[in-house]
Amino acid sequence: MVNPKMTLTLLFGLSALPILAAQLLYVHYRNNPRPASHTVGQLQIAPVAAADQHWRLQVEPDCSAGSVSAQRLEQAQRIGRSLGAKRALPVLAAAACRNNGPAGLTLVDPRGNSVLFYSAQQLDDPQLRKAVLAEIGQVLRNNPITGERP
Repeated sequence: MVNPKMTLTLLFGLSALPILAAQLLYVHYRNNPRPASHTVGQLQIAPVAAADQHWRLQVEPDCSAGSVSAQRLEQAQRIGRSLGAKRALPVLAAAACRNNGPAGLTLVDPRGNSVLFYSAQQLDDPQLRKAVLAEIGQVLRNNPITGERP
């Protein structure tokens, strides 16, 4: 005969096994995220510009210098053009320093909200610049209604 206590213990163990496995995988991936799941830019919250119904890149000035350098503006225009003819983004220079923030590039959505910020150091590094370009392209692809330009 089969021992009822042993059967009950076996059924309990078999039903608890998937729960324990899921918990272990959750803890593992939470503590060791995949490298591809991280963004390069810094998520922004506050609106930076009036809404104009188009995605755009905004060049943030170096607050110590007080203005946007021509090199940084040209670099942003190259990034905007390299997204392709259909998704090329207009580039604007910020009028003034915001919160004494660092120089860099901000991706602004059609509602005027600052979405991602990329520092000048990230834009100067060729490897990170490729990641920035890929990330901006992914944001535009994942937002087909507002990301497509007429």
